[in-house]
Amino acid sequence: QKGRLNGNGRLSGSLLAPLVNGSVTLEGGEVAGAELPMELHDLKVQA
Repeated sequence: QKGRLNGNGRLSGSLLAPLVNGSVTLEGGEVAGAELPMELHDLKVQA
């Protein structure tokens, strides 16, 4: 697995009810391995 992961976030709320807001971006991701049925290259994901 490889790629570049960037993100930012903000925590708020209480200890028993935390709130998390933010974003994460993966660019140039790659997933491969003998246990996987296929290889995935040049992945780009934003959440």
